Amino acid sequence: MASDQAIGKKELESIQLDYFLEAYEHATSVGLTRIIIPGLENPDFVVADEEDRVLGVELTKLMRSPEEQFFTRVIRREEEPDSYGQLEQMHHLIAKKEEARTKRYVAKVAETILVIELVDGTLSSFMYLLEELAGEYSDHGFAEIWLVDYSDTDAYGNVELFCLYPEDKWGIYERPNAGTKSYG
Repeated sequence: MASDQAIGKKELESIQLDYFLEAYEHATSVGLTRIIIPGLENPDFVVADEEDRVLGVELTKLMRSPEEQFFTRVIRREEEPDSYGQLEQMHHLIAKKEEARTKRYVAKVAETILVIELVDGTLSSFMYLLEELAGEYSDHGFAEIWLVDYSDTDAYGNVELFCLYPEDKWGIYERPNAGTKSYG
């Protein structure tokens, strides 16, 4: 039974990328198509836009450790992670991924989009902190940085985006099906 088999990490990343690419096109009116470059392992994926510009897409997850999840959910009875903790972790992830980008694949793929996946909490839980950060992410080498909220993918089949960089795209982009009836 295929439905009983565990999904592999690369297959899951591929599904998450598809959600992002669909929402990205809705938000920016720029379609990105996945391409294969033999022998290239980093970044996670490579895409091309309508003008054949090649971009890397690096996925990373913003989530609490299992211990922190247990403490927050069971002991404190709070579902959402600490907003300031999420923000601090997000800064750490951007720095970590920038270091990896410059060391591993900048020569192979010059421009990369960083996709920070929110899988443990929602974008709305720390949106008020993000509003103060406009213009704060210009000191890295990523072409773009996006936060992607996957919390409603089961119900609505799409994701919500927040662009952290570049400044001309800064802000939140609602889901294509926002306000519609969920599946089921």
